[in-house]
Amino acid sequence: MALPGAAQAAPGDNLIMGTTNDAGPATTTLTSDGGGAALVLTNPAGAPLRLVPSDTLYPQVLESEAGTLAVDNQGDLFVQGGIPNGGEFSGWAWTSEWATTSVAVPPTRVLDTRDVNLRRNIVSGSLDSLGRLQSGVPVVVALDSYVRDGYAIKGNVTVVGMTGGGVLTVWGSGAKPTASTVNWWTSGQILSNFLFTELARAGPTAAC
Repeated sequence: MALPGAAQAAPGDNLIMGTTNDAGPATTTLTSDGGGAALVLTNPAGAPLRLVPSDTLYPQVLESEAGTLAVDNQGDLFVQGGIPNGGEFSGWAWTSEWATTSVAVPPTRVLDTRDVNLRRNIVSGSLDSLGRLQSGVPVVVALDSYVRDGYAIKGNVTVVGMTGGGVLTVWGSGAKPTASTVNWWTSGQILSNFLFTELARAGPTAAC
């Protein structure tokens, strides 16, 4: 079965922006006549699809009718969409270039300083002879096998076996922040806290 060829507005003619075209149900190829006019595809059941040349993105597109699509100079797709109760709603389409989302994964323990196998994710820094974090000595934990193209993580951190009061700070990169992730005030406590922190742009995450 042969695939259909590129459709035209009429036999022998190309689709031209700024004019009325009807190619029927066939696949359509769109070309511009260079005049800079918007291309509007009529939708009898709702808002039309309106493609705007990039040089007229602002401010016209912010006040354009529902159905308008435009690409800004950063490569992001702008959408002017209608809403059920009338009026218009404008925004940028979700793309992998800039938009982010949380991804749920099964709870996974990536580090336990008491477990020799779970200490293998430490790629920099050192523990004491009993497998404990040392005051003022940060360790770097690699998350490469758990995260791909991530910007931040959500998790829990638990401290046990403390010999006195102290704090623990988890962060992604750069200088250690002044805020702490979990605090304790005496020895023998077991404390946990939720964390939400950035990831290093390349390589592992640091925890002190």
